[in-house]
Amino acid sequence: MNTKANQLLKIYTTMVTIRKFEEAVEIFFKKGIIRGSFHPSIGEEGIIVGATSALRNDDYVVSYHRCHGAAIAKGSSPKRIMAELFGKEGGCCKGLGGSMHITDVSVGFLGGNGIVGGGIPHAAGAALASKILKNEKVTICFFGEGASNQGIFHETLNMAALWNLPVVYICQNNQIAVTTFFKGTTLTSVAKKGESYNIYTETVNGFDVLAVREVTLKAVEEARKGNGPILIESLTERFTSHSMGIKEVRERKYMETLRASHDPISNFKHYLIGSKKSSESELIEIEKSADSIIKEAIKYAEEAPEPSFGLLMEQ
Repeated sequence: MNTKANQLLKIYTTMVTIRKFEEAVEIFFKKGIIRGSFHPSIGEEGIIVGATSALRNDDYVVSYHRCHGAAIAKGSSPKRIMAELFGKEGGCCKGLGGSMHITDVSVGFLGGNGIVGGGIPHAAGAALASKILKNEKVTICFFGEGASNQGIFHETLNMAALWNLPVVYICQNNQIAVTTFFKGTTLTSVAKKGESYNIYTETVNGFDVLAVREVTLKAVEEARKGNGPILIESLTERFTSHSMGIKEVRERKYMETLRASHDPISNFKHYLIGSKKSSESELIEIEKSADSIIKEAIKYAEEAPEPSFGLLMEQ
Protein backbone atom coordinates (compact mmCIF):
# COMPACT_ATOMS: atom_id res chain seq x y z
CA MET A 1 0.00 0.00 0.00
CA ASN A 2 1.44 3.39 -0.99
CA THR A 3 1.83 6.44 1.25
CA LYS A 4 -1.21 8.19 -0.16
CA ALA A 5 -3.46 5.23 0.58
CA ASN A 6 -2.07 5.08 4.12
CA GLN A 7 -2.80 8.76 4.59
CA LEU A 8 -6.39 8.32 3.39
CA LEU A 9 -6.97 5.48 5.84
CA LYS A 10 -5.43 7.52 8.65
CA ILE A 11 -7.84 10.34 7.82
CA TYR A 12 -10.80 7.95 7.89
CA THR A 13 -9.63 6.42 11.17
CA THR A 14 -9.36 9.81 12.85
CA MET A 15 -12.75 10.98 11.57
CA VAL A 16 -14.46 7.83 12.84
CA THR A 17 -12.68 8.03 16.20
CA ILE A 18 -13.86 11.63 16.68
CA ARG A 19 -17.45 10.72 15.76
CA LYS A 20 -17.57 7.77 18.15
CA PHE A 21 -15.93 9.82 20.89
CA GLU A 22 -18.56 12.56 20.59
CA GLU A 23 -21.40 10.04 20.52
CA ALA A 24 -20.09 8.44 23.72
CA VAL A 25 -19.75 11.83 25.41
CA GLU A 26 -23.36 12.62 24.54
CA ILE A 27 -24.51 9.49 26.37
CA PHE A 28 -22.55 10.28 29.52
CA PHE A 29 -23.62 13.92 29.42
CA LYS A 30 -27.27 12.92 29.36
CA LYS A 31 -26.61 10.63 32.34
CA GLY A 32 -25.24 13.58 34.30
CA ILE A 33 -21.78 12.05 34.59
CA ILE A 34 -20.22 14.77 32.43
CA ARG A 35 -21.10 18.20 33.77
CA GLY A 36 -20.98 21.71 32.39
CA SER A 37 -21.39 22.27 28.65
CA PHE A 38 -20.83 19.95 25.71
CA HIS A 39 -20.58 21.26 22.15
CA PRO A 40 -20.44 18.31 19.69
CA SER A 41 -18.52 18.54 16.42
CA ILE A 42 -20.61 15.80 14.80
CA GLY A 43 -20.83 16.57 11.09
CA GLU A 44 -17.69 18.70 11.07
CA GLU A 45 -15.08 15.94 11.20
CA GLY A 46 -14.13 16.65 7.58
CA ILE A 47 -12.97 20.16 8.44
CA ILE A 48 -11.12 19.16 11.59
CA VAL A 49 -9.28 16.18 10.14
CA GLY A 50 -8.81 17.56 6.65
CA ALA A 51 -7.11 20.66 8.04
CA THR A 52 -4.95 19.04 10.73
CA SER A 53 -3.76 16.37 8.31
CA ALA A 54 -1.98 19.16 6.43
CA LEU A 55 0.26 19.97 9.39
CA ARG A 56 3.62 18.75 10.58
CA ASN A 57 3.75 17.07 13.98
CA ASP A 58 5.49 20.09 15.50
CA ASP A 59 2.94 22.63 14.21
CA TYR A 60 0.27 24.10 16.47
CA VAL A 61 -3.53 24.01 16.64
CA VAL A 62 -5.79 26.39 18.55
CA SER A 63 -9.51 25.65 18.80
CA TYR A 64 -12.64 27.00 20.47
CA HIS A 65 -15.53 25.63 22.55
CA ARG A 66 -16.08 22.80 20.02
CA CYS A 67 -12.61 21.42 20.60
CA HIS A 68 -12.65 17.66 21.37
CA GLY A 69 -12.23 16.62 17.74
CA ALA A 70 -9.38 19.04 17.10
CA ALA A 71 -7.50 17.71 20.12
CA ILE A 72 -7.89 14.12 18.93
CA ALA A 73 -6.91 15.04 15.37
CA LYS A 74 -3.74 16.77 16.62
CA GLY A 75 -2.75 13.59 18.45
CA SER A 76 -4.04 13.99 21.99
CA SER A 77 -5.09 10.76 23.72
CA PRO A 78 -8.86 10.04 23.75
CA LYS A 79 -8.26 8.53 27.21
CA ARG A 80 -6.93 11.78 28.64
CA ILE A 81 -9.60 13.87 26.94
CA MET A 82 -12.38 11.61 28.21
CA ALA A 83 -10.92 11.72 31.72
CA GLU A 84 -10.87 15.49 31.50
CA LEU A 85 -14.55 15.53 30.61
CA PHE A 86 -15.22 13.23 33.58
CA GLY A 87 -13.41 15.75 35.78
CA LYS A 88 -10.67 13.28 36.70
CA GLU A 89 -7.05 13.90 37.59
CA GLY A 90 -6.00 11.65 34.72
CA GLY A 91 -7.34 14.23 32.29
CA CYS A 92 -5.14 16.32 30.04
CA CYS A 93 -5.76 19.31 32.36
CA LYS A 94 -5.99 17.17 35.51
CA GLY A 95 -9.77 17.45 35.47
CA LEU A 96 -9.77 21.20 36.05
CA GLY A 97 -10.38 22.42 32.49
CA GLY A 98 -13.42 20.55 31.28
CA SER A 99 -15.00 20.30 27.85
CA MET A 100 -14.29 23.78 26.50
CA HIS A 101 -10.71 24.05 27.75
CA ILE A 102 -9.04 20.89 26.50
CA THR A 103 -5.30 21.55 26.18
CA ASP A 104 -2.39 19.26 25.36
CA VAL A 105 0.80 21.21 24.71
CA SER A 106 2.76 17.95 24.38
CA VAL A 107 1.23 17.40 20.91
CA GLY A 108 0.99 21.06 19.93
CA PHE A 109 -2.68 21.46 20.81
CA LEU A 110 -2.75 24.85 22.51
CA GLY A 111 -6.29 24.60 23.71
CA GLY A 112 -9.96 25.29 23.32
CA ASN A 113 -11.63 28.40 24.70
CA GLY A 114 -15.03 29.10 26.19
CA ILE A 115 -14.96 32.74 25.09
CA VAL A 116 -16.21 33.27 21.53
CA GLY A 117 -13.21 34.34 19.46
CA GLY A 118 -10.89 33.88 22.44
CA GLY A 119 -8.51 31.55 20.60
CA ILE A 120 -7.97 33.91 17.66
CA PRO A 121 -5.39 36.13 19.39
CA HIS A 122 -3.82 33.09 21.08
CA ALA A 123 -3.09 31.65 17.64
CA ALA A 124 -1.55 34.95 16.56
CA GLY A 125 0.65 34.84 19.64
CA ALA A 126 1.87 31.33 18.84
CA ALA A 127 2.52 32.36 15.24
CA LEU A 128 4.41 35.46 16.37
CA ALA A 129 6.61 33.28 18.58
CA SER A 130 7.31 31.00 15.61
CA LYS A 131 8.28 33.98 13.48
CA ILE A 132 10.61 35.38 16.14
CA LEU A 133 12.21 31.97 16.75
CA LYS A 134 12.38 31.27 13.00
CA ASN A 135 11.33 27.65 13.60
CA GLU A 136 9.02 27.52 10.54
CA LYS A 137 6.09 26.24 12.61
CA VAL A 138 2.58 27.06 11.44
CA THR A 139 -0.47 27.55 13.64
CA ILE A 140 -3.99 26.60 12.59
CA CYS A 141 -6.84 28.29 14.42
CA PHE A 142 -10.41 26.94 14.30
CA PHE A 143 -13.34 29.19 15.15
CA GLY A 144 -17.05 29.47 14.41
CA GLU A 145 -18.77 32.02 12.20
CA GLY A 146 -20.15 33.84 15.23
CA ALA A 147 -16.60 34.81 16.21
CA SER A 148 -16.20 36.74 12.95
CA ASN A 149 -18.52 39.39 14.38
CA GLN A 150 -16.37 39.85 17.48
CA GLY A 151 -14.00 42.78 17.65
CA ILE A 152 -11.06 40.54 18.53
CA PHE A 153 -11.41 38.81 15.14
CA HIS A 154 -10.86 42.09 13.30
CA GLU A 155 -8.17 43.41 15.64
CA THR A 156 -6.17 40.20 15.39
CA LEU A 157 -6.49 39.77 11.62
CA ASN A 158 -5.27 43.34 11.22
CA MET A 159 -2.15 42.65 13.31
CA ALA A 160 -1.55 39.20 11.79
CA ALA A 161 -1.65 40.70 8.30
CA LEU A 162 0.60 43.61 9.28
CA TRP A 163 3.19 41.22 10.73
CA ASN A 164 2.82 38.47 8.08
CA LEU A 165 2.28 35.84 10.76
CA PRO A 166 2.45 32.10 9.88
CA VAL A 167 -1.14 31.37 10.92
CA VAL A 168 -4.05 29.80 9.03
CA TYR A 169 -7.46 30.82 10.34
CA ILE A 170 -10.20 28.29 9.57
CA CYS A 171 -13.80 29.30 10.12
CA GLN A 172 -16.19 26.41 10.64
CA ASN A 173 -19.19 28.29 9.26
CA ASN A 174 -22.14 26.34 10.70
CA GLN A 175 -24.63 28.82 9.18
CA ILE A 176 -26.14 29.13 12.65
CA ALA A 177 -24.77 30.38 15.98
CA VAL A 178 -26.69 28.86 18.90
CA THR A 179 -30.16 29.60 17.47
CA THR A 180 -29.43 32.62 15.27
CA PHE A 181 -28.88 32.06 11.56
CA PHE A 182 -25.73 33.56 10.05
CA LYS A 183 -27.66 35.36 7.30
CA GLY A 184 -29.47 37.30 10.00
CA THR A 185 -26.30 38.64 11.59
CA THR A 186 -24.06 39.72 8.71
CA LEU A 187 -24.41 40.83 5.08
CA THR A 188 -21.14 39.40 3.81
CA SER A 189 -19.14 36.17 3.98
CA VAL A 190 -16.41 35.47 6.50
CA ALA A 191 -13.94 35.24 3.62
CA LYS A 192 -14.85 38.74 2.46
CA LYS A 193 -14.07 40.04 5.91
CA GLY A 194 -10.56 38.68 5.59
CA GLU A 195 -10.07 40.34 2.23
CA SER A 196 -10.60 43.73 3.84
CA TYR A 197 -7.29 43.21 5.66
CA ASN A 198 -5.53 42.22 2.43
CA ILE A 199 -5.45 38.59 3.57
CA TYR A 200 -5.60 35.78 1.04
CA THR A 201 -8.81 33.82 1.56
CA GLU A 202 -10.39 30.60 0.33
CA THR A 203 -13.89 29.16 0.62
CA VAL A 204 -14.30 25.39 0.70
CA ASN A 205 -16.98 22.74 1.12
CA GLY A 206 -16.53 21.73 4.73
CA PHE A 207 -18.29 18.40 4.22
CA ASP A 208 -15.54 17.27 1.81
CA VAL A 209 -12.51 16.20 3.84
CA LEU A 210 -10.20 15.97 0.84
CA ALA A 211 -11.21 19.41 -0.43
CA VAL A 212 -10.46 20.87 3.00
CA ARG A 213 -7.12 19.05 3.10
CA GLU A 214 -6.11 20.32 -0.35
CA VAL A 215 -6.93 23.94 0.46
CA THR A 216 -5.22 23.74 3.84
CA LEU A 217 -2.08 22.10 2.43
CA LYS A 218 -1.62 25.10 0.12
CA ALA A 219 -2.40 27.56 2.90
CA VAL A 220 0.05 25.95 5.32
CA GLU A 221 2.76 25.88 2.67
CA GLU A 222 2.31 29.59 1.98
CA ALA A 223 2.23 30.46 5.68
CA ARG A 224 5.40 28.47 6.27
CA LYS A 225 7.13 30.43 3.49
CA GLY A 226 6.21 33.70 5.20
CA ASN A 227 3.11 34.51 3.18
CA GLY A 228 0.61 34.34 6.03
CA PRO A 229 -1.87 34.86 7.45
CA ILE A 230 -4.48 33.01 5.40
CA LEU A 231 -8.20 32.71 6.07
CA ILE A 232 -10.26 29.67 5.02
CA GLU A 233 -14.04 29.70 5.29
CA SER A 234 -15.30 26.11 5.47
CA LEU A 235 -19.02 25.97 4.74
CA THR A 236 -20.74 23.35 6.87
CA GLU A 237 -23.66 22.63 9.19
CA ARG A 238 -23.42 20.78 12.45
CA PHE A 239 -25.71 17.75 12.82
CA THR A 240 -26.69 18.61 16.39
CA SER A 241 -27.90 21.62 18.31
CA HIS A 242 -25.32 24.20 19.38
CA SER A 243 -24.76 22.31 22.63
CA MET A 244 -26.46 19.72 24.75
CA GLY A 245 -29.45 21.31 26.45
CA ILE A 246 -29.99 23.92 23.73
CA LYS A 247 -33.17 23.33 21.72
CA GLU A 248 -32.59 22.76 18.02
CA VAL A 249 -34.47 25.34 15.92
CA ARG A 250 -34.03 23.59 12.57
CA GLU A 251 -36.83 21.21 11.60
CA ARG A 252 -36.29 17.51 12.24
CA LYS A 253 -36.94 16.54 8.62
CA TYR A 254 -34.34 19.06 7.47
CA MET A 255 -31.81 17.68 9.93
CA GLU A 256 -32.45 14.10 8.83
CA THR A 257 -32.03 15.05 5.16
CA LEU A 258 -28.87 17.02 5.92
CA ARG A 259 -27.26 14.12 7.69
CA ALA A 260 -28.30 11.58 5.07
CA SER A 261 -26.82 13.58 2.20
CA HIS A 262 -23.89 15.47 3.71
CA ASP A 263 -22.31 13.18 6.30
CA PRO A 264 -18.56 13.69 5.70
CA ILE A 265 -17.70 10.24 7.08
CA SER A 266 -20.27 8.28 5.05
CA ASN A 267 -19.40 10.20 1.90
CA PHE A 268 -15.67 9.64 2.41
CA LYS A 269 -16.30 5.95 3.03
CA HIS A 270 -18.19 5.69 -0.26
CA TYR A 271 -15.31 7.46 -1.99
CA LEU A 272 -12.69 5.10 -0.55
CA ILE A 273 -14.66 2.02 -1.60
CA GLY A 274 -15.78 3.39 -4.97
CA SER A 275 -12.29 4.49 -5.94
CA LYS A 276 -10.85 1.20 -4.67
CA LYS A 277 -8.60 2.99 -2.20
CA SER A 278 -9.91 0.58 0.41
CA SER A 279 -12.39 -2.26 0.85
CA GLU A 280 -15.56 -2.19 2.91
CA SER A 281 -14.24 -4.94 5.16
CA GLU A 282 -11.06 -2.94 5.85
CA LEU A 283 -13.09 0.13 6.81
CA ILE A 284 -15.35 -1.95 9.05
CA GLU A 285 -12.25 -3.16 10.90
CA ILE A 286 -11.17 0.45 11.35
CA GLU A 287 -14.59 1.26 12.80
CA LYS A 288 -14.35 -1.69 15.20
CA SER A 289 -10.91 -0.54 16.27
CA ALA A 290 -12.30 2.94 16.95
CA ASP A 291 -15.00 1.35 19.12
CA SER A 292 -12.28 -0.34 21.16
CA ILE A 293 -10.37 2.93 21.54
CA ILE A 294 -13.46 4.67 22.91
CA LYS A 295 -14.27 1.80 25.28
CA GLU A 296 -10.72 1.97 26.64
CA ALA A 297 -11.05 5.74 27.02
CA ILE A 298 -14.29 5.34 29.00
CA LYS A 299 -12.75 2.67 31.24
CA TYR A 300 -9.72 4.85 31.88
CA ALA A 301 -11.93 7.85 32.72
CA GLU A 302 -14.15 5.87 35.04
CA GLU A 303 -11.21 4.41 36.95
CA ALA A 304 -9.10 7.58 37.11
CA PRO A 305 -8.92 9.26 40.53
CA GLU A 306 -10.75 12.43 41.43
CA PRO A 307 -8.57 15.57 41.53
CA SER A 308 -6.94 16.12 44.89
CA PHE A 309 -7.66 19.35 46.74
CA GLY A 310 -3.98 20.18 46.59
CA LEU A 311 -4.22 20.68 42.81
CA LEU A 312 -5.99 23.97 43.44
CA MET A 313 -2.85 25.29 45.11
CA GLU A 314 -0.46 24.24 42.34
CA GLN A 315 0.85 26.79 39.87
